[in-house]
Amino acid sequence: MSSSTIWVGFLQVLDYILDQVVHFVRGDTYNIILIEGEVGRMIRWRGYEENQIPNEASPQTDKANIYRRVR
Repeated sequence: MSSSTIWVGFLQVLDYILDQVVHFVRGDTYNIILIEGEVGRMIRWRGYEENQIPNEASPQTDKANIYRRVR
């Protein structure tokens, strides 16, 4: 199995997770942030386009800021 096939499968799993989260968590926008070292990168999202919220392809933020928003 090639690494690109594995990556596509991984993205499909993340899409499935987001599709399910909307049934359990109330909100307008949802995202999955991949943390690499001290930087977080949003790799999958839902609701940004529908709510006319600007969304960069891969916005990055520091890990401490992510943890503050989650709590």
